[in-house]
This record gives sequence, C-alpha cells and structure tokens, in this order.
Amino acid sequence: MNLTDLINDEYAKVKEQKIIPPNKSTPKLEELMKIYLHWKKTIEKHNNETFEKSSYLTSRRQIRESKIDYATQDIDFFLSYISYQDTPFEELSYSGIFISALINHHFWKTKQKENYLIIMNSVSELIVDFLCYKNNGANVHIEGNVGGNLCSHMRKGTVTVNGNAGFDVGEYMKGGTLHAIFAEEGFGHHMTGGKIILDKNNEDTNVCRYGGEVYCNKRRVYPI
Repeated sequence: MNLTDLINDEYAKVKEQKIIPPNKSTPKLEELMKIYLHWKKTIEKHNNETFEKSSYLTSRRQIRESKIDYATQDIDFFLSYISYQDTPFEELSYSGIFISALINHHFWKTKQKENYLIIMNSVSELIVDFLCYKNNGANVHIEGNVGGNLCSHMRKGTVTVNGNAGFDVGEYMKGGTLHAIFAEEGFGHHMTGGKIILDKNNEDTNVCRYGGEVYCNKRRVYPI
C-alpha cells in the first residue's frame, strides 16, 4: 500500500469516528487554546519583516515550555475549534504558523511515522496560510483547500493536498515533497531543494529557483 492509500484509509477512519464536533471544547483543546492566545499576544510586538520566522520560533518555545502532551488528532481538532471562535480573518490566516509548530514539535518528540491529517473542510470557508512551515520530516495530508505559503522553508517529509493551494507555496523550500492539485502564482520561489508536484498547473516562469524539482501536469518543468 502506497502513501496515498495509507492517507486515504486514515482519513476514512477519522470521518467514521466523528470523535469531536469542531465547535465543542475539551480540556485538551482549552489547554492548547491557552498557549495559542498567549502566543498571539506575544507576536503582536514582532517586526513585520521577520514575522514568520520569529512567530514560529516563539510558538515552538512556548509549546515546548508548556510540556503539553497531545496526539496527532488534537492538532486537527484544534484548528477546527479556533475557526469556530470569533477570530479575525487575518489572525486565523497566520494560525498556520502555530499549527506547523504543533506538528513539528510532536514529530520531534515522537519521530513517529503516523500521518498528520488536517481536514480543512471542517474549517468553515476560511483559508489558513503558512501550514507546514519549516516541516522537518512529518508526513502531512491536508483534505481541502489551503491558503498561501504552504510548505515555506520545508526541509523534509511529505505534504499532500487533496485540494488547491494559494500563492507562494514551497517558497525557500530545501527538501521534502509537496503534492497538490493546483497552486496560485509563485510556487517554488527561491527553492533550493525538494520536489513540488502540481496536477493542474502550467509552469510559472516569473519565479527564481536555485535547485529542487517542479512537476506540472505530469511533466517536469524545472530543471529543464
């Protein structure tokens, strides 16, 4: 059984279980929310020019210092949960950095081969940016459409998206594999390694790449 089959099987199991309604709180979600709100308050002071990097490092530190124990499914439930709160669109957009930190921290602790499943269909109609930021080995499957900057600075692992992605996916990518149905302009900008596979795209010639591979419509478009 290949990776895609394994992910689809895992997704089917989660759909059947229907463990937690996205708008229902649990002690674990409340604990994660407490860390998340503290993170949001902290990053308000960050410089816009280094916002993504500094916000990510802050989230990793705060998650590590909290010593919270959470499972892979808690990450997806938490994203669904915060989307049902009264969260401004811009703040929810950047929540992808915090979700990425949850995934990377969990993978760093467990080194497990279990797939991380994110069901965007349960996140209302809002779009989350910066998912899988600095992904460092985890295998992530995203069901539904995502925002921009997906897999920015990715190093290792596999990210598959059963849906479309926004602008600048795979920017500064160093390794790993990203596979999506479609992405907006700017994919692979400044990438130095890794592989991007887009099923329904044509090549974007307005980007600068220094390495890696890009495939569009089952054809390698970079390097030629």
